[in-house]
Amino acid sequence: MLVILGAGYTGQFLYARAIANGVQTLVTSRAPDSHLSFAPPAHRLAFDLEQETTWRCFPAGVDLVWCFPAAPLDTITAFADVALSKARRVIILGSTSAYETSDLSAEKVIDESAPRWVNLIHVEDLAAICLVALENGRRGEVYNVSDGQPRRWSQICETAHVRWGVVPTRTDIDISPGKQISIAKMMHDLQYQFRHPDLFSALDEIETATSTQETDAPTPQSTAEQSTGLSRDLPSASSTGAERS
Repeated sequence: MLVILGAGYTGQFLYARAIANGVQTLVTSRAPDSHLSFAPPAHRLAFDLEQETTWRCFPAGVDLVWCFPAAPLDTITAFADVALSKARRVIILGSTSAYETSDLSAEKVIDESAPRWVNLIHVEDLAAICLVALENGRRGEVYNVSDGQPRRWSQICETAHVRWGVVPTRTDIDISPGKQISIAKMMHDLQYQFRHPDLFSALDEIETATSTQETDAPTPQSTAEQSTGLSRDLPSASSTGAERS
């Protein structure tokens, strides 16, 4: 059995992938009936890091994927003692920023002149990698998780502008250089094959899917939606550390 602690955006995709793989899966939230509508009631658990009485909400011997921020340290340490003693295996996500094929917003793409490096991954690949790591990851190891193709924001925004007419919103430029991470260790240990290896191919899927929706829609969309077909923010970065315990 798998339990997803803090099943937000990434957790929702992880849940769907696990269920599709035939894995019995439970999801947690501080307000499960409000925030976990994607899962049937029998799969929802109430968990709140600030409420110690909920720390034992999941049965012993399960696999855990920990999706919520590991802070504050003293509370996390106390909870980890409980979680690690009950769980069979644990994956801790250091970041859960990821994109999917309906995941960009024309109005909110960051400043096109930002030069910093970012490391991205499609959320479906992130979910699949978590499941593979539970089976094949080395105990106590830390893995960098991305699509293995670091890019500069300026390159992403320029391509989005040329191909789909996206005009980024001007904002305060992040002058930090970012980083180019290596996924060599993850690829060696997990032998994962990406379903979405290229960001720009995924963005093409967005435009194609949205164009089809516009054709079928009974009423026209706004000018911004029609010209771009993008529906959410570009993530600010998504290098994800996954640790197997």
